[in-house]
Amino acid sequence: MNTSKNIEKKWTKELVQQLAQAAVAVEFYTLPFYITAICSIKEEHCEAVEIIRSVIIEEMLHLQLAANLCLALDTSPNFTSPQYGSDIPYLCPYNQETGECGFLNATLGPFNNNTLNTNTFANQLSISSG
Repeated sequence: MNTSKNIEKKWTKELVQQLAQAAVAVEFYTLPFYITAICSIKEEHCEAVEIIRSVIIEEMLHLQLAANLCLALDTSPNFTSPQYGSDIPYLCPYNQETGECGFLNATLGPFNNNTLNTNTFANQLSISSG
């Protein structure tokens, strides 16, 4: 996907609806990463569990806010089941040198350095409008 800094998008209700739906898709996509990670930790009352639990709650709040935004914009939020192990729609790491966006590819798994890095990276990305 190519983006250009010089191209301006015209803000329409339809574009804002699409972006709100993209926010729903991103939040719905990321929740299982944290839930899978927390379920893989054997110790129930450790710092990692508490941190991940707080992130899960925050992600659920983000999902609720994005869904409410869809409803306020006269569009129904779409809770389509995510397909893991393939490109993540709307999560596009931006390369400042090339001005291009690429897709992040991720799979569910237990809590380890790989899943921690993927989750951290996914939360730092911006939402692309397609």
